Amino acid sequence: MGAKDLLEKARVFESLEEAIGDCRLAIGSSARERSFPHSILEPRECAARLVGEAADGEPTALVFGPERTGLANRELDQCTFQVRIPANEAFSSLNLGAAVQLLCYEIFMASRTPEEEAVARPKEKPSLQIEMDHFYDHLERALDSRGYFEGEMREVTLSKLRRLFNRGRPHSGELKLLHTMLKMLHKDSQ
Repeated sequence: MGAKDLLEKARVFESLEEAIGDCRLAIGSSARERSFPHSILEPRECAARLVGEAADGEPTALVFGPERTGLANRELDQCTFQVRIPANEAFSSLNLGAAVQLLCYEIFMASRTPEEEAVARPKEKPSLQIEMDHFYDHLERALDSRGYFEGEMREVTLSKLRRLFNRGRPHSGELKLLHTMLKMLHKDSQ
């Protein structure tokens, strides 16, 4: 009620990659345990990070999956962190509307927190999600060129590598260094 202005400003994207490409921080919401766990945030910490990093005008994203299925592993792997709302273990999955409402409330409360109490912003801005996607594509090509992947472990390995680099949140200078290393790795295999 009364949010018509928000709906009028809403943008529709063809893919998650496109939607979060200009973000340095994207947090995926999911109650499901994963075989290979992501870095998990509590709702309050999630909200503080989103508000803290958005304070400089940088876009951030809170990602939700469809009501029926939630976020797929591939979608969650594109996020920097996962937020899990603590709930009764027997009924851990909230409906989409409830999850959105609860996390939006936490964001609202975090936005009212005095700046000196807020979560510290990174000293150097982490790379954009689209820059990370380009890095992951480069990493995959370089590892392919060296025959690194074996059979069905390919997707699991790529997922683990994404989580590793997402935790580190490299800035553009560090990402350039990693690209240079990958070029050398790829060049030596030819």
